[in-house]
Order: sequence, then structure tokens, then C-alpha cells
Amino acid sequence: MEAKDKNAEWLAEFKKARHNAIYFVENVWNVAYPDKAVELTEEEKEYFYKQFRGVPLLNTVNISEYHDNIEKLRSQGYKDWEIWA
Repeated sequence: MEAKDKNAEWLAEFKKARHNAIYFVENVWNVAYPDKAVELTEEEKEYFYKQFRGVPLLNTVNISEYHDNIEKLRSQGYKDWEIWA
């Protein structure tokens, strides 16, 4: 098995968790430590997401498309931390 294939699954999950604190808490921490599970309010989710979010690097060609997509998802009721999960 090629290293790329072998690591694809865990790398995909890691990429989701590394800049999204809410994804990490709900899908990594709470699964690994169910006896120490964390329940966050909507306000806490918003606060922690904004504190630790990562900003994707974009080239100038697709930045407009990126912002349009974010606004579309927000208008559909998605929270920021849900968009990046």
C-alpha cells in the first residue's frame, strides 16, 4: 500500500479538525473521552470557532467565488463552524 493511500483517511479528518475547534470537540475529543465530553452552547461554539479558526489560503482568481459560497451557506442558516466541518 502506498503511503499516500494509507494516510488519506486520517489526514482528511485531521485537516477538518486542525482549524475547527468545534469539529475537534464534537468528533475527536468527545469520541476519545466520552467520560469528559464537552457540551457547548451556540454562543460558546461561535466564540471558540472564531478564536481558533484557520483561514484557507486562496489565490486571487477564486477569492470572489469563495466569499460568494460562504455568504450563500450563511444565508441558508449554516453557522461558521458547520461550514468548515
